[in-house]
This record gives sequence, C-alpha cells and structure tokens, in this order.
Amino acid sequence: MILFAPEPTRNATTTADRESTSQTTRSGIIRRLAFACGALVVFGSISIAVTEICMRRYMSFDPLGWYEKTSDPILFYRLTASIADLDHGKQRTQNAQRIRGTREYAQTPPNGVYRTLWLGDSACCGSCIGDDETAPAIIEKLARKRNQSLEAINLGVVGYNIRQVREVFRQRSSEFHNPATVVYYHHINDIINAPWWRLAPSIPHQLRRDYDPPAPWLRSTLRRSALVQYLAHTSIVHRLRFGPRSANTRTKKPTDTTRLCLNLYASQNEHAIKFNENLKTLAKNVQESGANFVVIWWPTRYAESDPNYTTARDNLRKWTSETGADLIDLTTQFSIGDQNLLYVDPDHPSRQGQHLIAEAVLATLENEQ
Repeated sequence: MILFAPEPTRNATTTADRESTSQTTRSGIIRRLAFACGALVVFGSISIAVTEICMRRYMSFDPLGWYEKTSDPILFYRLTASIADLDHGKQRTQNAQRIRGTREYAQTPPNGVYRTLWLGDSACCGSCIGDDETAPAIIEKLARKRNQSLEAINLGVVGYNIRQVREVFRQRSSEFHNPATVVYYHHINDIINAPWWRLAPSIPHQLRRDYDPPAPWLRSTLRRSALVQYLAHTSIVHRLRFGPRSANTRTKKPTDTTRLCLNLYASQNEHAIKFNENLKTLAKNVQESGANFVVIWWPTRYAESDPNYTTARDNLRKWTSETGADLIDLTTQFSIGDQNLLYVDPDHPSRQGQHLIAEAVLATLENEQ
C-alpha cells in the first residue's frame, strides 16, 4: 500500500510558474518604463514648444530698449528714437531721427555744407564705443579742425545685412536730401544675417531664406530658437564657452563667423551672387541721386590671416569697380597697427580704429573735390 505518491510534477509546475511570473513582471516593468519615457518625451516636447512660443511672443526684443520691432518685412527692426544711456560702459545716444549721436540734421543741408550719408551695421553705428567715437562723429570733428563744413549722418543699425543696408538708403534718403557722398561702411558679415542672438528668432522668412548662413538643418533650427539662443547666451554659458578672454585673442585667428563670411566672398555661391547684386543696386540708386559712392573695406581682428582673405577682398574690389564706386582698402593700416588698440572686440573697431577709417574717408573726399 502506497501512502504518499511522488510529486515531481508540482515542482516542475512551480518552477515554470515562477519563470512565467518573472517574465510577466519584466514585461510589465518594460511597458511601464516605455510608457513613462514616452510620456516624458511628449510632455517635454509640449513644454519646450510652449516655452518657445511664449519666449517669442513675450520676451523683450531688446530689454535695454535700443531697438524696436516694425512691420516692415526688410527693416523689421530699427533704432528706438530719443533714448540715451550707457551701453558697455559708453555713452550711447539715439536722437529723435533714429540716428546714433546727439546731433540732428535738417532735411536739406545748409549752403556750403558737404553732406555725407553713412550706411552700415554695428561697426558703422558704433558698437561698444561712445557717441563721439564713431567714424561719422570723428570725421565731422576732423573737418571742423580743417575749417571744412561737413555733415556725416550715421544711418548704421546693428545687425543689418547688405539687403537691409540697401533698403535703408531707399527709405531714409527721402529724409536727408542732397548728399554729396554716400559711404557704405562695409562689414565682413554683411553678406549674411548677423549672428545677433536676440534677432535670430525674429528674422522674417524671406531674409532667413536668402541670407542665413549655410549650415546643417539642425544648426539652422537651433539658430532660430529663442529658447536655445537665450540659454546659450546666459552669462554662465558664455563664461564656460569663452572664459575671461575670447578664443580669438588667445589663438590670434579670425572668428568662425569671419572665416565663414570670407569663404562666401571668395566662392562663387548664391550668397556672393546676392551680395554683388545688392551692391550694384545700391550703387545705382546712390548714383541716380547724384551722389558719389564710397565703399570701405577693413579687416576684422586677424581676418587677414585667413587663406580666403585676399580673394574675398579682391572680389569686393572687382564688384565695387564694376559699379563705378571708390573702394577704400584699410587692410594695411589695420594689419600694422596694435590689434589691442584698434579693436574693442573681434568684430568691431575701437575709437582708434574708427579714427583710421574717418581719416581715410576724409582724404578720399578731399581728393574728389
């Protein structure tokens, strides 16, 4: 008589059940993790999108008030009128005519006064320097010392490219009549939309399509993100990226933007073609107004060390010559001078650099008279 039967199947079943339960548990954990990750991605994407929209809509275009938005599709921002304060520790004034400087000008120049209009971007407007340190302000002082009557109306606006510079002359020449000479204070980055971080997310589609620098799609997308640009330009990130001194000063090489732009000038690409077309149109409009046209070429810091520098400069010389304009090439003057004295940063001349430009322009004007 067998009292207890062997139970091998129970142990086998129990082991199988445990394995099945373990697999079910792992599958459940994986599903929950996948769901959590998916929810996190969706929630994060929505949060980023909402933040981006809010920043574009409500973040101040310029918290310091130097610039204001407009509905113009080309000049979609401009200098704010009647504002004065310190900018980078320097006195900055924008008068009621939306001109950098304290002086205001009549619609028509007084008798015997030689009027010049100055077109350009931040270098012309005078980034990081005082009201009396811009080339237009300096050339007026130089002329007065020589008993010459000269007006230099500074129509430069930070960040404008060649298309916007051309539009400035078209619109604002109706405010300031009878210029004897129009000076295009050319800046190497005029060939593209300037990398001004607050400006980038607001650039209208047409300007973005035609003048944004060539870049992979991801970089182009990030360039247009208000959130990314804001985070990238916080003081903490800026210190981590550049340290107490800029990489440009440490390596004595041109900035990435300068190298990119010089390559565009030197190459026969769509950016070079557009720049040449705009330059010719600007020159034609200036000459139709009865004024002489002068173009300034000056190197940003260490730009002449770039292998494309000479070709880029020669191409601009050729394009300028084809328009019948005068080109003032200041490569030598800036190259032999003290780089620490001639520049306030890698992209802008100091008071001493502006003085070199003003002297060169005045000498050209005197030779023309």
